[in-house]
Amino acid sequence: MKYGWDDELKEPDLREWSEWHKEAKELGEVEISRVLLSQNTAIQETTLHVFCDASQQVYGACAYLRREFEDGMVESRLVVRKGQVEPLKAQSICRLELIGVLVAMCLAETLVSEIMTKIQKITFWSD
Repeated sequence: MKYGWDDELKEPDLREWSEWHKEAKELGEVEISRVLLSQNTAIQETTLHVFCDASQQVYGACAYLRREFEDGMVESRLVVRKGQVEPLKAQSICRLELIGVLVAMCLAETLVSEIMTKIQKITFWSD
């Protein structure tokens, strides 16, 4: 049903709006940790997973840090991502895929030198 700016909501819509408004107040309680190295538990293994891909319009890469703790818990966090719109000069998909791989390699190299934790293994994912 369509309403004008100053129209009163009908009962079913008013109930739905009230429920949504009540739930929206709880959004302030949602916490998303931005800390990269958050656990105090002993780490068994730290790996870096770097994904890259390309299409006719864009290419890019992203990297996740995966940590496995001695208590069996596993944590994976997005560390960085980089995307680019295709260059003005037309490129083949193969070339764009290779540029995506190059971006992935640069991301991994930067992360290995900057992250203050030992990375045991790096895995690159591409199609």
